[in-house]
Amino acid sequence: MCIRYAWGHDGFKPLSQTHTDDFHLGLTLVDALDTLYIMGLKEEFNEATEWVKTQYKADTDVRASVFETTIRVL
Repeated sequence: MCIRYAWGHDGFKPLSQTHTDDFHLGLTLVDALDTLYIMGLKEEFNEATEWVKTQYKADTDVRASVFETTIRVL
């Protein structure tokens, strides 16, 4: 369910089945990459890395939380 509503967005709101984009960095997807890899979910990992290659924009001018960016992106 999270994939359907949060793919490429910063957060997922399960009750309303919507997403958030506080920083416009695709944090949910980027944060999940290591988990997908460790769990051996190769198809999902490949889809996610393709999104990062083609859609991720690190050069956007946003006011991002240093803490959130550090723990979820770096």
